[in-house]
Amino acid sequence: MLTFSKALDFSRLLGLSTFEGSEGTAKFIADVDEAFDMLNSHSPIARGFKAPLRNSTICQQKDRMMTISSRLMTLQLPSGEPAVQHARRMSVISFAFTLRSVAQLAEELLLKGACSYITTYRLSQDHLELFFSCIRQRGGWNNNPSASQFRYAYRKLLVHADIQAPSSSNVAPTMEGIETLSHQGRPRKEKDASDGDALSSFDKNTLEEINISAFLGDVDHDYGAPSGLSRFSEDVVAYIGGYIVRIVSKQLTCDGCLDILLDDEASSILIIIRDNGGLLRPSAFVLRLLCSAEEAFRLDQSKCRKLSVEGIVLKSFKCFIFKHGNKLRRCQHYLEEPNHILSLAKVILRKYVNIRLREHARRVTEAHRGVQVRQMLTKQILFRNQ
Repeated sequence: MLTFSKALDFSRLLGLSTFEGSEGTAKFIADVDEAFDMLNSHSPIARGFKAPLRNSTICQQKDRMMTISSRLMTLQLPSGEPAVQHARRMSVISFAFTLRSVAQLAEELLLKGACSYITTYRLSQDHLELFFSCIRQRGGWNNNPSASQFRYAYRKLLVHADIQAPSSSNVAPTMEGIETLSHQGRPRKEKDASDGDALSSFDKNTLEEINISAFLGDVDHDYGAPSGLSRFSEDVVAYIGGYIVRIVSKQLTCDGCLDILLDDEASSILIIIRDNGGLLRPSAFVLRLLCSAEEAFRLDQSKCRKLSVEGIVLKSFKCFIFKHGNKLRRCQHYLEEPNHILSLAKVILRKYVNIRLREHARRVTEAHRGVQVRQMLTKQILFRNQ
């Protein structure tokens, strides 16, 4: 997921005039993101700012928490007034003091040897919120249950979770008429992992037999020719292309097929900013192919045509052949086995079009749905069946 701070850096590096002088804003957002990551560490094997607090790293983590806390306490509004003196100052003060409290608590516990590591998510109130959500669920999603409703909802949770009193306690489980029942949930059905892949419609034996590793290395191609997209759009397409290359490469066993996906990597500012060591850069062949798909998708969308996967894939492929067909036909491997490259191109196009159609459907749904009154007024109005 692209963070907002990196999105600002990406837009500024592209030279967009709207984002000039946004270094301070990007730095502030990055600090807040790091603070939230350090206060919500879940896994003991996580890395970076999401890593748990350990005795070996507590000094650096505490210094970082204290630095961000000090910056929050010195924030100023556009009018010059300190944020800690504004009428809505408690959010800033609470955030800053939470960082300090967690850092000091972790240092004391770790230095005393009380624990080997601390996942800060366990110190949050999310567990109480999840518990209250379970109470609301068993009361018809009522935000203001009575004492009797809470009592019976709490009993249901005790029975469902099979909570029993410990042997060393002085509370009997039958004291309040609550007797837990031993139960066993239904076994979950195993999800079929054999999902149909995109290469099923093509001859995989052909892809394994043909070696086209020289397609991008030996042939002087024109894949770097500019398309009708802006630099911003091309970088976003290249970012999505890296994801598609990762998915498609897992389905291939031929080295030549992998070479055509990764050789002659296209440059992308967005991938450089977003990369933490695990992103892939698509080849120039993949980038030009996806740019043709994006142009065909936008053309159909602007003319209000019916959007279908196969239709956009066919138009994208025709656009790609029209622009780069001459160089493609000079490739010796293409002359010997043209179905090889064509099949691989259709697989990549189909993956990209599916992603774009899902994103387009989500936006159309949000536009037609509008503002949800139930969600906006849930604290003021007790709706029916809530």
